[in-house]
Amino acid sequence: MPQLIVLDIDDTEDRIYGTQQLSLFHARNDGRCFLPMHIYEATTGKPVAVIPRPGKTPDGAEVALVLRHVVHALRARWPRVDILVRGDSHYGRQQAMSWCERNRVGYVFGLGGNTVLLGRVTDRAEDAAMGRLAGEADKVRRFGEFRYAARTWKVERRVIVRVEASTHVTDTRLIVTNLTGMALPLPESLAMLVARTVKLPP
Repeated sequence: MPQLIVLDIDDTEDRIYGTQQLSLFHARNDGRCFLPMHIYEATTGKPVAVIPRPGKTPDGAEVALVLRHVVHALRARWPRVDILVRGDSHYGRQQAMSWCERNRVGYVFGLGGNTVLLGRVTDRAEDAAMGRLAGEADKVRRFGEFRYAARTWKVERRVIVRVEASTHVTDTRLIVTNLTGMALPLPESLAMLVARTVKLPP
């Protein structure tokens, strides 16, 4: 029995040239398309589920529904397996995170920046920029974490930030997670999120 299953979830553009049923105009992809949802097991890259769907970004209810079916299917085979879900920011919805928290599923989702979040990381961004100017390295990174609650969230959640200052730009990346036991700084690939030191919610 596996101890931990890591699921990567994402959608991909299936461009449509016509007016097929359920095809919709998607601004990010600048065209009509379907947006099938793909779920892969991260360690092996094997597909777990491919779900045909309309050409629109999934909302929180849809993400939670998909996770419920996939997780229940996996735990029907391995009842005690730990499961970690990773996805971009549009999968980090209140409904999806709440479902994971209630069902002993770990998650790591990207988190889109806003003025409140960027204000919380200003000191780290300035420190990284000063480190680069001082010759610390061509690319200087700073890491940190804090608790945050968006207006649509019912609870505060753990947010981890990585700021990178390079020659031309300062880049800020944020994730939201319910995992504990992660030591900073985080590796760029976040591969350590599947290490034994990570503790899934009880």
